[in-house]
Amino acid sequence: MLGINQQESSLNILAVLPYQRADQCGSCPFRSPAREGVPNMDVAWADLGEVFQQVYDLPAEERKACLDALCRDDDALRGEVESLLRAHDLAEHFTRAGRGDITVGPLASAFSSLQPSRQFGPYTLLRQLGQGGMGTVYLAARADDEFDQLVAIKTLKNLGPEGYERFRAERQVHANLEHPGIARLYGGGTSEHGVPYILMEYVDGGKPIDEYCDQAKLGALARLDLFRAVCDAVAFAHRNLVVHRDLKPSNILVKPGGDAKLLDFGISKQLPAGEEADFDPTADGPGPLTPAYASPEQLLGEAITTASDVFSLGVLLFKLLAGRSPFSRSLQERLQQLGADEGPPSLERCARLWADQPAAIAFASLDRGRRQDLAAIAAKALQRWPGERYGSVELLAADLKSCREGRPVVARRPTTTYRLSRWLRRNWLVAGITGVFMLFLLASAIALASQNSQVLRERDRVREEARKSERMLGLLLDMLEGSDPAKAQGADISVRDVLRTAEPRIDRELADQPKARAALLESLGKVFLNLGSLEDAERVLGRARELWQDTTWPDSPEGAATLDLLAAAARQRGAFPAALELLEEARALRVRAHGEGSAEEAASLGQIADIQLLTNRLDEAERNARRALEIFETEGDSTRNEAKIGTLFTLGELVYRKGGREPSLPTFERALAEARVTLGAEHPTTLALLGKLADLKAEHPADFVLAERYIREKIAALGRLHDGRDHADMAVSLDALAGILGRRKKLDEARQAFEESIRMRRRLMGEKSPFLAVTLGNFGWFHLFRRGDPFTAEPILRQALAMAEEFFPPQATLLTYPLIGIGRCRVLAGDPAGGEPFLRRALEIRRAAKTPSAAEIARVEIFLGESLAAQGRCLEAAPLLENARAVLEPRGAPDDLERMKEPWRTWETKCQADRNPAGPIRPSEQLRPPAPR
Repeated sequence: MLGINQQESSLNILAVLPYQRADQCGSCPFRSPAREGVPNMDVAWADLGEVFQQVYDLPAEERKACLDALCRDDDALRGEVESLLRAHDLAEHFTRAGRGDITVGPLASAFSSLQPSRQFGPYTLLRQLGQGGMGTVYLAARADDEFDQLVAIKTLKNLGPEGYERFRAERQVHANLEHPGIARLYGGGTSEHGVPYILMEYVDGGKPIDEYCDQAKLGALARLDLFRAVCDAVAFAHRNLVVHRDLKPSNILVKPGGDAKLLDFGISKQLPAGEEADFDPTADGPGPLTPAYASPEQLLGEAITTASDVFSLGVLLFKLLAGRSPFSRSLQERLQQLGADEGPPSLERCARLWADQPAAIAFASLDRGRRQDLAAIAAKALQRWPGERYGSVELLAADLKSCREGRPVVARRPTTTYRLSRWLRRNWLVAGITGVFMLFLLASAIALASQNSQVLRERDRVREEARKSERMLGLLLDMLEGSDPAKAQGADISVRDVLRTAEPRIDRELADQPKARAALLESLGKVFLNLGSLEDAERVLGRARELWQDTTWPDSPEGAATLDLLAAAARQRGAFPAALELLEEARALRVRAHGEGSAEEAASLGQIADIQLLTNRLDEAERNARRALEIFETEGDSTRNEAKIGTLFTLGELVYRKGGREPSLPTFERALAEARVTLGAEHPTTLALLGKLADLKAEHPADFVLAERYIREKIAALGRLHDGRDHADMAVSLDALAGILGRRKKLDEARQAFEESIRMRRRLMGEKSPFLAVTLGNFGWFHLFRRGDPFTAEPILRQALAMAEEFFPPQATLLTYPLIGIGRCRVLAGDPAGGEPFLRRALEIRRAAKTPSAAEIARVEIFLGESLAAQGRCLEAAPLLENARAVLEPRGAPDDLERMKEPWRTWETKCQADRNPAGPIRPSEQLRPPAPR
């Protein structure tokens, strides 16, 4: 008999059926005698009901035999009965799910194609994002008023017991993986209709990794960098004993910013601690997989380990470099290929066959050595037997890094010729000098053959040049060996020590080779500059400049790079006019050699725009920056990526000056994405962009945590790059970190960061510099607005103002910050009249700016209005305060709202009675300093 709930849920099915049972024999009821001899005809309800009643509650394995006996050859009757049985099972599971007896039932399959606006907890479905073999993924939005959020919701499609258990396993596996390269799991559960779901991070704008690489026109090396980021995420999963088992482009989405996210752990497997094989000897077939990316052991149902993911990554690498997968999408064809026991396909040969693919074009642009290295890496990852592949994803990624850096890879035989070729690639300077010398010898030999009359003289000259080149080569080798710890006998030899020792040797041993001396001194100066040793850098670069002028000026652009480096040093010292003059001179050299509109000229224009931005020449800066980017886009010269990204940085600053945070964010994010891919994660330009985005994120409370993460990432990288030594960029980053910590109310940590930044500034640049002035101004604001201590803040702000006035023009907006701070301190100290001149000067500067921001002006008006109100000049104060309130309140910035409170309170205290002629303005009470903290 059906239970009460089951009977009610099956009412529509059973109401039309007579409820009676025939005699039974064993476990299978035989056909009623009333059916004996009846010919096959349209199904009668009585027959249908009779057969249904006899089989509906039998176990599934017994139903078939009973239906064979009851229906015999009556296919129409059997079809109707089987249809009713399926409906009955669906209703039964639905009722049990409603009572809580089970978590999910077959009814959920009715919802496998959900419509938008269906509710899942606090989320509402918006549209379908994709569909796979096991589930469907939807875009959903938070429907309550707690906060705004877009998420991806995955629902189960195949709801058999095995499918449901795998879905639960995916949810548990995914919950244990917290990594920037893996889409986050927010939660999961079962909807009110019994549909299980997983709540995941929505990768907004994400594209499959192969599509992203093609549409972004990434070069081969940029593709390798992105692929190594994927390897890092997969390696993290392996360290947590999780094998993904379905690595393919559609499961790796890349955001517009260039960040890759690993998705879909639907067929992943949690390995035991010993990483035992995932193998069920009773299973039928290979299980769920994607044939084109599955490993041989997956296809054959053999043991699964992390080596299976290494194989799938090998297929993905192959596609990113050749444009197509090396294997068929057909399971049958893959099995046939395995049966033929063929070796892995050749990456180089396939790239030539598919030469029209963007990936193959990028691969073909690599030098022959790198192409051979990558072909060997792909072949090793795609070996038939797991033991012959890379032992881990980390080893695969390490080989790719070695390939990118020009080092030998494990996948190739370490022959002497191979290792020497890679050494020459890395040590191109020594090899280049030697090569140039050899070319010179060849040219000299040709000249000697055609000029017999000068044979002896030319022979002597060539021998002398050979001796000079040998001395130069020996000098370089000695420099390199001097930094070898084994030869230093345990002494701590720094890069600075090696370079300073090398300088006199360059002068002594290359005294008669001025161009060679100039090139080496230029390289030394660049290293000194990157190390933050400005005095050493300017001394060495100045000497290189003199040598270039004596040998090539003005017919050659060889000295332009030296001028660029000298300008960078002048910029760091705050000598902006000198920097601009040097850059204009470098530009003239490049235009003379390469013509107007060349990529070389664009590089100079971008640097000139940066200095013009610092000196508030915004229109000229924007014109030069946009012209430089136009040339870069037209030329498409990949060797100028650093200059192009630097120009994007400058343009972002210009957009920020004119329009604020929101319109500038896309430019900075584009620049950071390109820098990560083309320059590397620890390149100075990449780190500068990290710092800038940290500043922008710090302007919005919701992004404070992200801002702190960005700036700490930059500080950690700088510490590694400079071995913990003082550096100008580290001082800037500490200043930025202090500001963010102040916003997060971590006041003690913020004060320590400010103090360390100031100490570092002074050690690097002395007691006066424009950058020290900025940091002191920030420190004064911290004491004034974060700690509420104007008496500590005022002397710091006065020092910052005096120093800034020595380096910046009178109308520079940077001066307004210490001016506002001093004016506010005077008001809080009971001297509003003393603060008024500072505030009026700040307001004049901001109003006179070429692109004044209403908010920036209002932030001065609120404090000037407070000063006037405190003096009893209420009619003058009123329009300032009311305008500031009208501008700042709608913006809702927390700092602005907090800083308006006290000025408005002063207005209400001093001037509220002014609106009532019967009541006089009350006298002010002298403000006292806050209690010590």
